Amino acid sequence: MCHNIRLVKNESGFTLMELMVVIVIIGVLASIAVPTMSKQVDKAKVKRAMVEMKTMKTAIDVYKAEKGSYPATAQINDVLKDYGINFGATSCKDPWEKPYVYSTDVNTAPSAYKIVSYGPDGGFTTENDNIMATGSTNPAESTSNADAALFSYRINSDGSTPAP
Repeated sequence: MCHNIRLVKNESGFTLMELMVVIVIIGVLASIAVPTMSKQVDKAKVKRAMVEMKTMKTAIDVYKAEKGSYPATAQINDVLKDYGINFGATSCKDPWEKPYVYSTDVNTAPSAYKIVSYGPDGGFTTENDNIMATGSTNPAESTSNADAALFSYRINSDGSTPAP
């Protein structure tokens, strides 16, 4: 009987030091993984904004083909809803939950327009991360031939934005 007690006494689990080492290793791995994942999420949001803006651009161009001019700024939410585009409850919102900004050159018979997402920081004064799509009735000004020309945005491949 005394022999069995010694066996139980000699069996032990992990020491506090071993558990602390494992926790530190997990912390180091998490500190490396989280920023990388965050940058990937920002890249995905930029791509999503580009796709949504391309969809809006297509609807606006179809509207122009049907009506003869681009919609006025005050009409844009109704026009997009008419074409089945509604990314938000009251207005189209970008992946950062800020409304897309649509503007035209004039509200009477617009001949050009611009759609802007103010990007990850949501500020219009920091243009480094703004995403913009444009359209024009002048083919020389239109940038609808390629995604690279369609969107004007400045964000580095690592997800950071360059200094202004």
